[in-house]
Amino acid sequence: MVSTRLGAEGLASEDGDICALADDPGKFARDVLKLLEEPQTAAAMAQRARADVVEKRDMHAMTERLVECYRAEVRRMRS
Repeated sequence: MVSTRLGAEGLASEDGDICALADDPGKFARDVLKLLEEPQTAAAMAQRARADVVEKRDMHAMTERLVECYRAEVRRMRS
């Protein structure tokens, strides 16, 4: 995937980690062509993106982290 930084805001902050980030048309086009020409690079990026979604954006995992935050706050308030 290739996105502008604004389009990937909240999802990706580093260029090439889980998507390519390009804010000008020339870099955007070069990044698209690179991923089309290098399917192994695109596949590796897709695998990292999938792992990121499973780890950070899966509703079950997000709920578990939220519940743990609530529990920690209750413990803090009780002590």
